[in-house]
Amino acid sequence: MERAERFILGKVGDVMGTMTSFLERGLMDEDFPIRVVQTEETFLFAPHWHEEVEIVYVAESGARVELNHHLCELKKGEILMIKPGEVHSFLPGTGKLLIIVFRMHFLTGTNPCGPDEQSLKSLVSHNTVIPAHQVQKANLALMMKAIAEEESGRQPGYKWSMKARLYDLIVRLIRLKPGQMEDDYPGGAS
Repeated sequence: MERAERFILGKVGDVMGTMTSFLERGLMDEDFPIRVVQTEETFLFAPHWHEEVEIVYVAESGARVELNHHLCELKKGEILMIKPGEVHSFLPGTGKLLIIVFRMHFLTGTNPCGPDEQSLKSLVSHNTVIPAHQVQKANLALMMKAIAEEESGRQPGYKWSMKARLYDLIVRLIRLKPGQMEDDYPGGAS
């Protein structure tokens, strides 16, 4: 079972030691709550949580992510979706990543009650790994890279383009069939 291979049972405290998590805040423009992070060859980040959805694409080598005190070992080409409020950190052995962080209300507005908004809510209500072959088949990495390129280029209209491309990415994720994603990881089910 692939899920058992990804998570090492028990606490990750042996790897990170005893660390307190912190609330990550103030890193987004309140009027445009999308953040793109492209990491270097190796990436470490202390245990933290935030109110935003986080989508992590493993661009090179692999990644070791502590998620709710469980170790998630990701392979090159995989995507990890982290639901809002989940404590997570990036451990030694994590390579180059492309991370997109966004606030749900930016896409749904203040009244997320329609069927499309409920689909988004359902998508981000649990932690999910999307295997590399599904990422490639659905062009998810290319879609994430297009968002990152818009953000780094900052041409006129880039915010609209980023939002449109984020909508496209979310729709593609919503339309993945059950069984194409591995979800409800330890500590991640709601």
